[in-house]
Amino acid sequence: MSTEEHQENIVQKIAKRCLATFVLLAVSIGVSVFSLGDAWAATPPRIIMYQGRLLNSNGVPVSDTTASVSFALFDAASAGTCLWSNNSTTCASTVARTVTLTAGLFSEPLGDTTATYAAIPITVFQSATVYLQVVVNGETLTPRKQMLATPYALNSDTLDGLDATTTGSTVTAIPAFDANGNLVITGSPQGTSINQGSLYINPATGVVAANEILFGVAVNGSARFAVDGEGDAVVVGTLNANGGIITSSGVLAISSGGVGALTLTAGSGIVSTPGNFAIGGTSLTAHFSVNAATATTRFGNGSLDPIINFHASDGTNTMQLSYDTSDSISLTGGKFSHSGNGDLPAVSGGTSAYFVTTENITTTSGSNLANLKMFGALGSITYSGIEGSGTTSHEVTGVQGSLTVSGGSTVLTYGSGIKGSGFNNSTNAGLLESGGFLAGVTGIGTQNAGGGTLLDMRGVYGDIVPQSGTITNAYAVTGRFTSSGGTITTAFAVHGKNDAAGTSRYGVFGSASGGTNNYAGYFTGARTQIDGDESPDTPTIATTAGELYVAGDVESRGSILFGDTTGVDTFTFTSNATTEDVGKFAADGLTSGVALRVARADNGTNFTGNLLLVEQNDVGAGTTGTAAQITQLGTGNAIGLRIRQSTTSAHSANVTGNNALVLDIDEAASADNAIVMRSDADGTPDTEFRVTSAGDAFVDGAFTGGGADFAEYFSTQDSVLGDQHMVCYDVASTESVKRCEAGNTQVIGVISTNPAFIGNIVGDGTEDYRNDSRYRLVGLIGQIDTKVTTADGAIAIGDPITTSATTPGYGAKARGPVRIAGFALEALSSGTGTIRVLVNPQWYGGDVLTRSGSATQVGGSLAIAATTAATASVNVADSSSLELRGSAWNGSAAQTVGMSLKTTVSALDEYRLSIMSSDGNEVALVNDSGDLALAGKFYPSDRGVLQRNKYIYYDGSAGPGGDFIRTNASGWATGSYDFAEMFPSPESLSPGEVVVFGDDAEQIKRSTGETYSRTIAGIVSTRPGFLAGDNRDGSYPIALAGRVPTFVSGENGSINIGDPLTTSSLPGYVMKATEPGPIVGYASEAFEGTVGSIVVYVNVSYFDGTPTDEAPAADNVISHLATDIENFDIVGVLNFNGGSLLAIGSMTGANDAWRLESSGDFVTSGRFIQRVRTSEGVDVETYLAATPEMTVQLSGTTTLDHGRAEILFDDISPTFSDIIDSNPSYRVLVTPYGATGALYVMDRTVDGFTIAESGASSDGVSVDWLVVAYRRDFAPVVTPSAPLVDPSSVSSAVESETSPLPPSDEGVGDEVTPEAPIGDNISSDPAVSTEEEPVLEPSEPPVFDSVVTDPGVSTSPEEETPAGASESETEPVSL
Repeated sequence: MSTEEHQENIVQKIAKRCLATFVLLAVSIGVSVFSLGDAWAATPPRIIMYQGRLLNSNGVPVSDTTASVSFALFDAASAGTCLWSNNSTTCASTVARTVTLTAGLFSEPLGDTTATYAAIPITVFQSATVYLQVVVNGETLTPRKQMLATPYALNSDTLDGLDATTTGSTVTAIPAFDANGNLVITGSPQGTSINQGSLYINPATGVVAANEILFGVAVNGSARFAVDGEGDAVVVGTLNANGGIITSSGVLAISSGGVGALTLTAGSGIVSTPGNFAIGGTSLTAHFSVNAATATTRFGNGSLDPIINFHASDGTNTMQLSYDTSDSISLTGGKFSHSGNGDLPAVSGGTSAYFVTTENITTTSGSNLANLKMFGALGSITYSGIEGSGTTSHEVTGVQGSLTVSGGSTVLTYGSGIKGSGFNNSTNAGLLESGGFLAGVTGIGTQNAGGGTLLDMRGVYGDIVPQSGTITNAYAVTGRFTSSGGTITTAFAVHGKNDAAGTSRYGVFGSASGGTNNYAGYFTGARTQIDGDESPDTPTIATTAGELYVAGDVESRGSILFGDTTGVDTFTFTSNATTEDVGKFAADGLTSGVALRVARADNGTNFTGNLLLVEQNDVGAGTTGTAAQITQLGTGNAIGLRIRQSTTSAHSANVTGNNALVLDIDEAASADNAIVMRSDADGTPDTEFRVTSAGDAFVDGAFTGGGADFAEYFSTQDSVLGDQHMVCYDVASTESVKRCEAGNTQVIGVISTNPAFIGNIVGDGTEDYRNDSRYRLVGLIGQIDTKVTTADGAIAIGDPITTSATTPGYGAKARGPVRIAGFALEALSSGTGTIRVLVNPQWYGGDVLTRSGSATQVGGSLAIAATTAATASVNVADSSSLELRGSAWNGSAAQTVGMSLKTTVSALDEYRLSIMSSDGNEVALVNDSGDLALAGKFYPSDRGVLQRNKYIYYDGSAGPGGDFIRTNASGWATGSYDFAEMFPSPESLSPGEVVVFGDDAEQIKRSTGETYSRTIAGIVSTRPGFLAGDNRDGSYPIALAGRVPTFVSGENGSINIGDPLTTSSLPGYVMKATEPGPIVGYASEAFEGTVGSIVVYVNVSYFDGTPTDEAPAADNVISHLATDIENFDIVGVLNFNGGSLLAIGSMTGANDAWRLESSGDFVTSGRFIQRVRTSEGVDVETYLAATPEMTVQLSGTTTLDHGRAEILFDDISPTFSDIIDSNPSYRVLVTPYGATGALYVMDRTVDGFTIAESGASSDGVSVDWLVVAYRRDFAPVVTPSAPLVDPSSVSSAVESETSPLPPSDEGVGDEVTPEAPIGDNISSDPAVSTEEEPVLEPSEPPVFDSVVTDPGVSTSPEEETPAGASESETEPVSL
């Protein structure tokens, strides 16, 4: 077993059957309670150092390995709430971690985050009790360990060396509250800095929010004083200030629900008279003062002009209000807004002005100013006064002002003497007096002499805004004459005359929009006359109201309506012209719209006439003119025809009406052209397209449609068939189609929604398929939108599309050879959808047939079936052949040569793949069982290279040399070493083990431990070069000759190359043969050690026993051989050469120094010497202990549990109770490893005993014990008076228990120095040893000089302690 396997075995046995014992060596915890600054002690870490030791069942520390351990803190000894785990501060989960063991010892810093432990919150030890739970390899150790003094040191009188006091202190200390609940601070301030005060509160940056309270005072829960994070202080009550009170911004804010919240004490700058206040002096002549008695506020002290500065909230805008000696208040840097509630004057007459302003604008400004507006005054009056009765001549003016413009470089966008608005919000219906009006503005604009250029001057500018209500008549500008006593020769209600020179002059300009009926100009009551001068012409026709006379030309760029509602033509052109234009519409500047429109409105009556009729009735032979010619020289359409109708009737070939263009040919169908299109660009007419009256169309170019596919109408009975569905033949109906059902791949196309060409719109000449629901338009070729699904895989551009195997009417990605509808032009990654498919139904080979270089590659299964299926009369049918043909020249012509593959069928369960030659003979086959047969020889490769010289074949000829596999090569060879044969065995064998013949015929088994076995069969082969026999279950390859790796033992000395090897005392192992006897072979490698493996040359034979180094010097010299065979005397050396000496009754040494009696007793006056080989390979002589009694021994280690330990022999050595005397008179020696009370043995039985402690109940203390018992049938009769032991021999007895022990499977063979276990109550100094001297049982066992050997009681080093055994170590019986 390797070291790693041995360590793994230890860990597994710990988890399964060992009681892990942990010793808590040290527990420490540090908790930060109060930070007192850098000058005080540092905050201790909250880490618990936990140290433990893992022991095996014998109480020996486990050798170096790892264990899976978890730690958790609970608030109860069992169950309870988990407070912390090694991986979670809240014990949300507990995950074990790997702990490294060194001689069984480990040390873990619980709570150390740098060691990947979760931090231990300080709240954990606020619990009254805390217990530590440890789980090792899934086993919970009980009971839990209670955390005692150290973690609860939080309540100590000192912390980090700082004293706790209940009164004020000037030394470094922990502040505390006194008996009255008061906290007294008597320290002295250390400076003027904030952090040098007696009380300094300084939270970290970002911890305290702006309005969170830093310091607060309350009485019985009611707030009295507080300071928040912004430094604001809140006082509930009276604030008395004997000094000054000021904030960082210089503002004093006072909020009080009562009177007298601020008390000012008389002093500099403050007048003590109640209610008075002054700044700059103590009297009311100060710069600012308040006289409460007269309610007067004064600015200025009489020597300086007072100034008040205003600062806006944005911190940048300022305004200054000042008062000077001119008795004026000046406002600079800002604007003044005024609003108030005015009253009517109490007396008649007078003028009231609420605001008077004069502005003199003389500042020289820069150029390119824009959108500059200046108002001398901007005012607004809301007139809601209720006049008394008899009020007359009332005028209300919002603003009255004037504008004077001067300056040679002055530039105005526009200027207004006044700009105002008049609003009516009164509900009085008689608001306006008779003849009165409400005007937005009244004004004059005057251009004085020497004035500069004005962009716009308006004498009156009016703007009416009807925001709400109703205005019956609104006039932006009104000019009106009212009859009076005077006479007006020529009166102009509105007179616009513009004689000034300029580019554009308008006498009158009108514009209207936004209403239901808009009139830019409206004239009523007389005719309208447009003349060329101021002297009117006299019209002859347009003389009455509503008529228009125009002295000159009339040019219209819009529509002109002639006629009325009487139905009489009112517009007729009649001309006798012969060559000139009779009528002409010139629209040279038209960019959109209609140059000539002939329209008839829908008046509810049927129209049967011609809206436009062009007739040419000259039928003369020379008539070649065109009835109507339209010439289009641009890129637009020469003629655009369309039908605009709300309903569509059924169309057929011979029905007129509802057509955009109808050509009626008044002749029978013939080859005469009905439509001709010619190209005449070069002056030579070339016919490009024509349609005859018979309906034949001829075209020089190509037909191009707006769609993308060619389609035809097919009948269908599938009512669900819809757009974009994939269609297949409907085999149940002639010339019919339906949706492709799942699995039907007979696809012919896809339902088209936008074909470019339709092959059969009209049926037999009387029906039209387009509006017949029994017919659907099927796209047969081209680009068509198709419904698809990704049920058979995501679709990529270029993928073949076939019918879906799951969804009727849908396409899907094609896989393998299948009929497809076409190829995808768009991708679809998942689900269902519609993609564009290039429809072209065809057979698709899929990925099966692809190009690989110059070859065609078949990517799927290729089935070559039989031409006809088997029938009842013809039971079998061979497949067709796959022929691979070549060509060869026979001297005169090319001749086809080749071979073929086919399936040859003999019966339903008998068929084969045949390779046929060109002449039809079967030259090779593979049947359905996988058997391969060749008609010729088999030529293996020459190390991977094709060769045709050496071959293998079967020789089936008769005679002794027949029925063999042969080769023409030199022979057979293999990469392995030995020749082996399969042998059955009832045991599970491993390669390298030596085997002997078994108990049943033809069986073998592992060697039994008998040395020089006479039934050696061979060695279990690791990898035989040649193997004979059947490979059956339970059979093993046994090497009979050759080189084989073999298990060896060094028990009979070191092995050199060439040494003979035979069976050893270890089953399955060989050893060096030094005596005559059977051997398995010879060593090919040297070996020194206990056990191992070497290569052995197998040659089962007999060794004559000749020593490899002594045989040449040894001889058989017999000087005298008596004839009496009963007395065989030999003088000299007798060499048996490895032979046996059998059936000896007894043997005696010279001078009777030793003898071997027939009873098996061996008597000697010498020593019992046993040679033990050290780990360095050196043989050391040891001497066996001797005793005058026939005894056997058993020892072990146990642990006290409450002062007791029960030992059962069967748990340690099941055969021990069977070989000792039935009377439990054995002796027991006990040695404790720790402080205990007196130990004694009680309840001795043949099955075991109990160790008990007197005066104490120790736990966890390891105790070694040794039992010395009489062998069965050899117990002496003991009299009470006979002493049991010589007291002087006790030391020898203690010494003998340290005899060497063989290594056990628990890994405790190494010497271990006993250590004193450390419990919860041990000294804190680990160096203090508590080791005790061995405590002897009061009965004092005897000294044993010798022990009789009994191999049947010994325990094998590989034997595992049975399940349920006590925690003890088994010690073999001494030899």
